Amino acid sequence: MEEAVKDVKKAVKKPSTRYFLVKFSGKTNELQAQNVFIGLNGVSRVIQRGVPVVLPEPYLEIARHSQIETFDTDVDGNRTPLTIANYPFDTICEASEEDYQAMLNRKSPLSAQEIEAIKSRAYRS
Repeated sequence: MEEAVKDVKKAVKKPSTRYFLVKFSGKTNELQAQNVFIGLNGVSRVIQRGVPVVLPEPYLEIARHSQIETFDTDVDGNRTPLTIANYPFDTICEASEEDYQAMLNRKSPLSAQEIEAIKSRAYRS
């Protein structure tokens, strides 16, 4: 019986996390914070807008689903409800866990050469 449990645990593999090189857009309105703050299971990340960074997909899912409810006002003063992305971002390419780990303790943004290296590895795969 114990062997069957071990076999089942081996067969059920945890899906691997994907990583992406992304760039969060600049502020689109006065309600948005200068930096992007995303927390997941007690682990938070503060990301500078406009700077390419490597993030795990779960953080990007949170950013993708974060929205602001606001209004658009036309010239006559009529207000139309509007939902906009709180943290819009562009995906540049897929990255690796090693790229992400290397970024965790950095004090400076990725250099142009580092970004190109990540892109070239992504496009070779």
